[in-house]
Amino acid sequence: WGLCIGSKHDITIFRGGTKEQGKKNWDQNSLYFKLPPGKKAVGDSGYGGEPEKNTITKDQHSLGLKKFLDRAKNRQESFFLRIKAFNVLGHRFRHGN
Repeated sequence: WGLCIGSKHDITIFRGGTKEQGKKNWDQNSLYFKLPPGKKAVGDSGYGGEPEKNTITKDQHSLGLKKFLDRAKNRQESFFLRIKAFNVLGHRFRHGN
């Protein structure tokens, strides 16, 4: 994963490349290839292009499932907000220093 320029779409980072490049040319270290068969990630509507690898909230979902997906997405956003707020990735961690 790592840092990417802001103009890249989330789905492109998730896949490790664009649809036009083709799956065989995608970065094999991307999250797309790290998910075991049958497992899905929870994402927002920007990940709708990979329904076999991502679950996004849809109108036809039950209220319970929608709430579950919302909680999962909120937890993820809170985690990333804290990483950013505490500048966790801004420097190398050195234990004891």
